[in-house]
Amino acid sequence: NLILQQRLSPQRALLEGFELAFEGPLDQPSRKLLRKKLHSSLGKGLSKKELEHPGRRPGGKSEKSDYALMEPFWIKTGGLKCVDWTDTESGKSKFVLIPSAMTHLRRLSRAVSAGSYPILLEGPTSAGKTTLVEYLAAKL
Repeated sequence: NLILQQRLSPQRALLEGFELAFEGPLDQPSRKLLRKKLHSSLGKGLSKKELEHPGRRPGGKSEKSDYALMEPFWIKTGGLKCVDWTDTESGKSKFVLIPSAMTHLRRLSRAVSAGSYPILLEGPTSAGKTTLVEYLAAKL
């Protein structure tokens, strides 16, 4: 899978795997407690910089861009042109990455980079689940 291809350190790969496996069904306060516990045990010694640094680009630095960086993960791109909805060239951006959106995007990117498995997004109506997936799909 892409996590292995990015050659993350075993410690970071383990931490990312545990976060992916156990964070999903938790509410925000419980997620914070879990993350604190995981980082104090599995993530001991990993700096914030190391946790946010992307691994190696899968396939190397070939001219053909088969992967897009959704920090801190590389994700395989599709056949369509990649579009960045946060781009303001036209004067307006279609998507604003506020801190909560970036957190959800990181979690979604981690799940997508783990492999081609189904992903369940839960939340109230109009929470932005569809928009987040559309944003990610446009980038890829």
